[in-house]
Amino acid sequence: MRSSLPSRLIATGFIAALLLTGCSAKDSNNAEAQPSETSSSAAASADASKDATASSTSASSEDSGSAEASSSATALPTLANGQEVTLTDAERTDFNAGKYVPATAQHPALNVPEPVMPEVAKEQTFEGAKAFLEYWVDSANYATQTGKTASVTEALTGSDMEEERRIYEGYREAYQEGAWSVGSKRDIEIQDGDFQAVSNNLYDLIVVHTRTSGEIYEGDGTKSEDIESFNTARNPQLLTLKWENGQWKMKLISGIEGVTYGE
Repeated sequence: MRSSLPSRLIATGFIAALLLTGCSAKDSNNAEAQPSETSSSAAASADASKDATASSTSASSEDSGSAEASSSATALPTLANGQEVTLTDAERTDFNAGKYVPATAQHPALNVPEPVMPEVAKEQTFEGAKAFLEYWVDSANYATQTGKTASVTEALTGSDMEEERRIYEGYREAYQEGAWSVGSKRDIEIQDGDFQAVSNNLYDLIVVHTRTSGEIYEGDGTKSEDIESFNTARNPQLLTLKWENGQWKMKLISGIEGVTYGE
């Protein structure tokens, strides 16, 4: 029993003391040396025990750290059907490092950086209009990769952009239902000098607006829709901006008469 162990240790020590008292001087000398050796041995044993405990504690901490890292590394998002997304080794490395991972047929885009409007985009100048359009395209690509469409739709104004609003509303609903988009990246090129004030804070620009092809995948991983590319020939288009309440808005983007766009 645990309560009897101290008494047994005291009794054993008392008997040993009696035996040492009855020894001869020679034996006494030997006995004097023996406790010293015993003491050294005990100290060494204590040091070894201390080192072992420290080593065990360190190993335990390392194992705990490894377990936490492993747990963090495997914390992947899930699809609408509850299945964890499948990543390649390279994609997993980038995901764990917080890097952007493009969408594939197996999973939506991950760690998509949200665009931030630069200060120059808030200026009523050509440089401001150009910066705004570049920000808007980045917001459009962010919307198609995340379903978060507020920034891109807030920049639209007027009935001429109603179709554009419906496009992004469709993306928002698709992501809410667990679907995702692959590809379909927009780009815009603004020609320097092609910036004309029309009237009532309206400005026309000549731009080259393009979109790559893409697909829509449902939450169970099946492809539901193909998205055609647009203007791969990189033909120019007319874009009208409006300076409204101290900020730029997209009012119209249209083809130029006589130019064929197609895919």
